[in-house]
Amino acid sequence: MLIENTTASKEQGLEFPVYLEKARLRILRNNLPAFKFRVRLQEVDSISGEPGADILQQSVVVESTMRKGWLDFELTPFKLLITKPFFVTFEQILDKQDRTIIADGYREFMRAHPERLVIDTIEFEGKKEPHLMIKQGGIDLPGTFIAITSKDWAAKEFTSFTRQTSFAEWVKVRGIVTAMISVSNQPITKTEKPKPCDDTNIICKATKLCETFMDETGVNGMQISVSKSGELKWSRAFGYADVDTHKPVTAQTKFRINSISKSLTALALVRLESEGKLDLDAPIQKYLPEFPEKEYPFTARQLAGHLAGIRDYRQDDASDLIRTEHYATAIDALATFKEDSLLFEPGTQFHYSSFGWNLLGALIEKITGKHYLIYMSETIFNPLGMESTLGDDATKTITNRSTFYDLTGKPNDLGDISYKYASGGLLSTADDLVKFGNEMLNGKSLSGKQREQLFQSQKTNAGNETGYGLGWYTGVDRNGHRIWYHAGDSFSSSSWLVIYPDDKLVVALVANSQHAAAFDIYEVGEFFYGNK
Repeated sequence: MLIENTTASKEQGLEFPVYLEKARLRILRNNLPAFKFRVRLQEVDSISGEPGADILQQSVVVESTMRKGWLDFELTPFKLLITKPFFVTFEQILDKQDRTIIADGYREFMRAHPERLVIDTIEFEGKKEPHLMIKQGGIDLPGTFIAITSKDWAAKEFTSFTRQTSFAEWVKVRGIVTAMISVSNQPITKTEKPKPCDDTNIICKATKLCETFMDETGVNGMQISVSKSGELKWSRAFGYADVDTHKPVTAQTKFRINSISKSLTALALVRLESEGKLDLDAPIQKYLPEFPEKEYPFTARQLAGHLAGIRDYRQDDASDLIRTEHYATAIDALATFKEDSLLFEPGTQFHYSSFGWNLLGALIEKITGKHYLIYMSETIFNPLGMESTLGDDATKTITNRSTFYDLTGKPNDLGDISYKYASGGLLSTADDLVKFGNEMLNGKSLSGKQREQLFQSQKTNAGNETGYGLGWYTGVDRNGHRIWYHAGDSFSSSSWLVIYPDDKLVVALVANSQHAAAFDIYEVGEFFYGNK
């Protein structure tokens, strides 16, 4: 990838001459036991514009076993002063065993899935070339896949070349490698090693865990909060809510909580039932006669437990998830799926479905006569002191709302999510989620019967437990501690909420990219319940 003084680079502070500090390569997926990459720094050939003579004479190789994340190459020891544009180049080093594993894997894949191999024609810079491509990804094949973006904006702002071997010719490509180079206008004279945390200092250990995770994955910003016995023990904001303006994350920064929205909606359901306004076991048409009857009837309880047979997002259709139409109400948004058939007879299978929860949002509107967001604010958010929790309404300017970033690092709001407020369209903070978790744990507004309904695993018709109650997963962590939990993620955000009922512990995390879906939230829980 070419590093040069473009307008965009200058806006981010790149002005030659600079000292090089670190190079980073984004590993999208690694399916090998281990892999190696070498970083090279090269001049720009004055005739061809391709990578030319080596600037870095030493061989800098990093070996890793990571599945995905940022691979770092430390450059500060070389004290390299760069005065003009240059290339940062990454070479994967494969031994014979690696090549055999990859070749055998591809041969088996081509034998088993010929329908997924297509020859497509790609046009780049006026030239058309045939390419053998794999439909539906292929990143589960043996090998190491680096993150590449083929977006038009990337091809306009950046330049990348590739070659198959160290002796092959360079070819300019439209796809831009996802990589970073850190620079400084001052040479670094020494590098201070971070001080290790004392074994008894759980705040230090938890902080280091978060900082290391952000460094390895490239998450721009996140919040985390922990309470024990109803008392807030730790709350911390990391990184940027907006990278371009260097706006830091604060405790008030609002993040998308995605599917944790289901857990909040579930509280509304049991409230309505306790008020005698909702029978969880009645056919859904009792409350929503405008929803078409299907081959089999199903209930609100089955919807809330992912047992109703309602479909989820279509994996081969991005427009099913990323929508542009704004829906005035949850009832209006039923148009997105109400004509679809059931996937199976209700009660026979567990099949996770966000659309099923969209239907529950419409049910709440029909029963209460109020917009879902208004009802939730009046009866859930405001009474619980969740001042930063609301719908992510694309028609409104929302104070302290984070910018969200896709896997390439670019801002991406993923359309209008008014069609799914009840299932995945709410904004909140880690502190607000902890308040909500404590209400689930100890709140006086929740009866024992309501808690039992929320957190008792439902069962299929055959009597098999699903591990999911009403809007909550239930189970144990790796040390056998009971947990009630939900996670949520989309292509540009992620979230966690975990309750340890026996330890009186609540842990919440929110982030402005999908990477934090891989964060080990349970390790934070282990720090605070003290049994690791």
